[in-house]
Amino acid sequence: MKMKTLSMMFLLVCLVWCLVACGNVEASSTTSSTPSTTTSSHESTSSSSSSASQVILPQDCTHEGNTNMPDCEDVVECSVCKGDVIAPIQHTYVMPGVHVEGDCTKAGYTVYTCVRCDHTMEEMDEEYGSHQFENGICKHCQASSKVKVEEQEIDKLPMPDKYNTGAGSYLYADRPLAKVTKSGIYNGTPIYVNGDKVGIDYINVDITGLTEYVISDIDFSDYQFATSGTFAGVTEKFVVRFENCKFDTFTTDRDGTGLVYYTLDHCSLNTFNGSNATIEWCYFGGNDSSRGGGGARLD
Repeated sequence: MKMKTLSMMFLLVCLVWCLVACGNVEASSTTSSTPSTTTSSHESTSSSSSSASQVILPQDCTHEGNTNMPDCEDVVECSVCKGDVIAPIQHTYVMPGVHVEGDCTKAGYTVYTCVRCDHTMEEMDEEYGSHQFENGICKHCQASSKVKVEEQEIDKLPMPDKYNTGAGSYLYADRPLAKVTKSGIYNGTPIYVNGDKVGIDYINVDITGLTEYVISDIDFSDYQFATSGTFAGVTEKFVVRFENCKFDTFTTDRDGTGLVYYTLDHCSLNTFNGSNATIEWCYFGGNDSSRGGGGARLD
């Protein structure tokens, strides 16, 4: 009986010990979770504080307040963020630019200058410039202003062409024309101007002892030329010869005496109206209906 009682007491002590041990294990587990929670809370707070005081990175700078002027070709450093750079900006050119004329040997070009720097850009013309003739010869390439066409053996009926005919052609290339603008004496010939008409001032022409009167190197083309009137004292055939002259409309009067004849030699004209005329090496061109004329008409 005594022995049984001792055994029961031993079992009770073991049970109590087991219960105490289990309680310590649970308490230890609960206590160890607390630092973990605290650590997590601390890390969250630190992250939030860092975000609030974050420094702006260079690529996020708006360059507001920057004092370093942008360049047309090189990058510049932003004075605000001290590290970010501002990309070059394009040249802005003054328009329309300055054009330099070319000639028959080289094309012209236009120079554009940037408003911010001294950079210039040149743009070439698509075509060369024109010849610049002086006395029939281009001063740049020495080309002739006239093209002489030689007669060929196969030409059955050689005829003057526009390159070898008219005022200023062939042998007359070096003879400048005096342009009529008002009444006066041009190359020794007295000329009158009346409205849109022009003609010879016969009263002031002395033809004593002459059978031919020569009028040369005059440009009448701003007016209608008319031969109305006649030379005083003409009693036999008399020739009025025009050499190297330019006309718009040339009109002869129907001289009742039939003694005055007209010769046009190496002249240029748009319209001829009249009679008693010989036309040699002349060039007809322009509007056939200019000034109401009806084209070249020989009566």
